[in-house]
Order: sequence, then C-alpha cells, then structure tokens
Amino acid sequence: MNTIARFTEPSSIALPSGSVEVVSRLEAMQFEHWENAFGSEAKDRRYYELVEDTIHEEFDYRYFVVRDWNGAICAIQPFFILDLDLLVGTKPRIGRLTELIRRLWPRFMRARTLMMGCAAGEGHLDGKDEFARHSNARALASAIVKEARGLKTRLIVLKEFPAKYRPALECFVHTNFTRIPSLPNVRLSIDYSSFEEYMTRALSGGTRRKLRIKFKATEQAPPIEMSVVDDITPVIDDVYSLYLQVYHRSNLHFEKLTKEYFCGLGNRMGDKVRFFIWRQNGKIVAFGSCILQDDTIHAEYLGLDYDVALKLHLYHYTFRDLISWGIAGGYKWFHSSSLNYDPKFHLRYRLDPIDLYVRHTSTIYNLVFSRIVPWLEPTRYNKTLKKFANYEELWATTDSGRRPWAAAAFNTHVNVKESALSAFANLRDKVLSAVNRISEPLNSLWIANFGVSLVLLGLTTAALLAVDIFFEVEHLSFAYILPIFLIAIRYGKMHGAIASTASCFISAFYFYPPKFSILIDDPMHVVELTCFCATALMISKYLGESSSEITAH
Repeated sequence: MNTIARFTEPSSIALPSGSVEVVSRLEAMQFEHWENAFGSEAKDRRYYELVEDTIHEEFDYRYFVVRDWNGAICAIQPFFILDLDLLVGTKPRIGRLTELIRRLWPRFMRARTLMMGCAAGEGHLDGKDEFARHSNARALASAIVKEARGLKTRLIVLKEFPAKYRPALECFVHTNFTRIPSLPNVRLSIDYSSFEEYMTRALSGGTRRKLRIKFKATEQAPPIEMSVVDDITPVIDDVYSLYLQVYHRSNLHFEKLTKEYFCGLGNRMGDKVRFFIWRQNGKIVAFGSCILQDDTIHAEYLGLDYDVALKLHLYHYTFRDLISWGIAGGYKWFHSSSLNYDPKFHLRYRLDPIDLYVRHTSTIYNLVFSRIVPWLEPTRYNKTLKKFANYEELWATTDSGRRPWAAAAFNTHVNVKESALSAFANLRDKVLSAVNRISEPLNSLWIANFGVSLVLLGLTTAALLAVDIFFEVEHLSFAYILPIFLIAIRYGKMHGAIASTASCFISAFYFYPPKFSILIDDPMHVVELTCFCATALMISKYLGESSSEITAH
C-alpha cells in the first residue's frame, strides 16, 4: 500500500504575471472561485471534495492556487502526494520478479511523487475558457518544479489528462516534462434509434451473432431486472462486495474505492449520478455507476457477481441495458474507463487517449529519467490496444505536427548536429592518433589495466546514479569498495590507490550535497568521506602488496 506523504508549510512563487501558491482544501473552499471550479466537466469540484474525504489512507491532498498579475484567482488545481510504484504499468510482465525483490527491498522502484490531477479518474485543467487554461498551464509549468522540490518530492506527474489538453500542456514539455500515454479511456457513439440499429450498423456479423447467442442464453435463465437510482446507500453492502470482485480480478490495481465513496457520490452529486442495479430472484448480481454530463454517459465503475457473471454473460447483458437506456434518454456518447479492452474492441469503441506528463525534480537526473520513462509506460505491454483504429492517437503530436517555422528550426538543428558530429569525429581521430604516438614509449599493459579500472569505476558510478535517482539511499560512496577491491587484487596497489582517489572525488561530486561540486557543506559528510578514503587506501595497499607477492612467487 502506498504511504501518506505529509507536509504543512504552504509556499508561494512569484511569477512575472502573478503567482502560484499551495493551500489546503479548507483554504481553497474559502475562495469564491472554488464553488464553480471544473463546472463544465462531469467531475466538478464536488467530486474532488468527495475523493479527498473518502480515499484518505493513501494520499495527501493539496491545491495549487493560480493568481493573475493583480492577485485575482484564475484557477485552483488539485494535486496530491504519494509514494508511487514506478512499475505499476509493467506488472503483468514482471510482477512476480518485482514482488520477490520487494520482500528484500520494500522501496524498490518507488518514489515520493507530486501528482497533479484527480486521485480517482482523469485530470482536468481549471479555467473559464481555453485562453485561461493555456495561461494557467504556463503559470503552473513555471512554478511546479520549485514547489515540488520544496515538498521534497522526487517526481512530478500530471496524471491522466485527456488529449484535448495537449496544446495547453505543451508548455510542460518545453520545461523538460516527458509526455507518455496512460492506459486510455474509450468512447462509443450511441447516436442510434435503438440497440438493434447500433448492432446492425456498427458491429460485424460475427460479433452480432455472438452477442445474440449470449443474450439468448441469459434469457433462458430466471429473468434479470434493472433499476436506476441516484443513491446507493440502502444496498451499499451488497454492491460493494461486487465492486471488490471486479477489483481483485484485475491485473492492474490503482485507487481502491470505499463504501463511503459510493454513498457520497449519490448524496453529493445526485443531480448527475445514476446507479444501475440488476437483480435476479431478488438478489443483486450486477451494478454500475455512471455520471451524466451533456450528451455523454460516463460509465465509471462496474460490479459483478462472478458466481453467475460468466454463465449469464453479465458484462454484455449490462452493456446492452446501459446503451438502450442511454439511447432512450437522448444521449449520443457512451464513455468508459480503461482496461478490459478486448470486448470493447469488438464492440467498436474508439480509444480516448489520456496522457501522463512526467519529470524528475533534478535537472541532471531528469536527463536519464526521461529516457527510462517511455519503457515504463503501460500501453507498451497491452497488445489489444494496437488493434484499435485510432491507436496512433496515443502518441500523436499537437496540432497535427509542427508549424512551418518549427519544422525549419528542427531541420536547422539536425544540420548543425550532423556538422558538429562530423567535426567531433575528425577531432577524435586526431586525438587518438596523438595519444597512440605518445603512449608508444609507455608500458602498454599498464595502460590497458588503467583503462579497465576506469571502465569499472564508470559502470559503478552509473549504477549508483540510477539508484540515487529513484531511492533515498545514504552512504552510497562505500559501494566503491567493491571495484577498488577487484582493481587492487588484480592490478596492484598503484592502480588501487588511483581508483581510491578517483572514487573519493566522484563521491564528493555526485553523492554529497551540494551535488555537482567537490565542496561538501556538512561536516559529518566530510568525516564520512574521509573514513571511506582511508579505508579504500588501506585496502589498496594491503591487497595490492599481497597481489604482488603472489605474482612474484
């Protein structure tokens, strides 16, 4: 389970056009702006309040308040902090290996993370219009990294923002965020006169035939009756157990909802929330929660009784009832959440892309992290997604490509890069030639051993930097004892001494604050590094002399 990451001090960052500050929920509710925040979305500000009140064991919630140049509030953007499992999207493939490692190393591939968006569902940008959302996004992009560093988080994630925000959020990409697709939602046009017309016009003959066979099998069992309510509280114990059955059958686990969440959904948002309940012989065998907004039904969560669900084909049976209800009510679109893509592909859904924007709070580490992130994104490991007709939209660029001036700039960049690489290659050849002439009088074996020692230290440094990016591990410098041990015993005390000295400088530069400087502020760190250097030099001397004696004999 993710642990709570708490902080108490709000902060503020001045911007040329205003400011961004961090406030609590109680403070956000004091602002008049909050009353209408996200009012045009299915999940308005009431939904964010509900999530904070009912899913409170895993997350620590706060809010960015964006002010304009004269101090007026123009946006309130929710965010939360948690310890993020970086391998959540790859669990189907390496889940068992991850569990094994975490028995010995509980924080393996976990990082304290600031997530902007909603803890239970997709995120949205607050703002009264498109121009305001662009301006608010630029303000947040300018401030969020410094805020995250102040909150001692290592990663920043903009969680599951729909693709419609890509132009507005491009400013985050310009500040070294990496955009990757999250597992997409799906949408289905239901602009038909009946469910039968939908099947005839949208589905293939094979899919229609399979659906009719399933419906016929279900109709031969005792009848199933559907009811629609806006408050699930009277039957919460029954429906929540069905939700848990679906939740535990999933390979990927995200937020786990509570009974209080479902009850509060109806109590607080009864004007747009509907619960669908299916009963057989008086027993609840399925339920679904939906949010209605404009001409769209947003299907949120489904619960099924798996004692009968497969036999009665409840997934497709409830789908038919929901679509029929929506068509009768004049709705044009049916929007559903991620996962379970195979049946959705055959039912002719289209993908509705949602994006993650990710970066490390350290500029240096982010250069490495930005190249690792694409290999951790979850869509890469789902083969069914590639079958959808609009799969390419998951990675599509904004505005259908670059503008002419951007294309020209990109071509110029490529030409300059190629010229620089060519010049570098020529310079490299000349330097290597000079080095070969100088090194001829030297002992070639000594140089080879020295090169191997450098490579070994380089590989150790790369591994330790990767560890330092993701984990809060202290005393990393002592890991250099292993390569120094190998170098001294293999090549002698001179090579060991050189490796020991180099390790001290590398450790001071990379692993002791202030980083990227050989100066060290904390006297305790100076003592620690001194102890390491003394230990390394003693190992080099003792093992080096022992190695020389063995070689001489």
